[in-house]
Amino acid sequence: MVFRPAGFAFPLSRGRLALELRRDGSAITTEPGPSDRPRAERGRWSLRDVDLCVETPPPKSRRRTFEIVSLTPERLVVRRK
Repeated sequence: MVFRPAGFAFPLSRGRLALELRRDGSAITTEPGPSDRPRAERGRWSLRDVDLCVETPPPKSRRRTFEIVSLTPERLVVRRK
């Protein structure tokens, strides 16, 4: 998966996974909902070696772990674990 900075000119799509990783460790995960409208969830992120972990709190507790393949200021490439 490839993530780009906010404001990147993506082609049209019915929806994409978006991650907003903030300096304070908070995160906002946005993905298409049942009606294709974006649905956002707040959570926390952390790094463990080369793994990026994003967790959302109850009641919809969810943990996503991605292996960081490469990182530049313009592009984050990850692999789902």
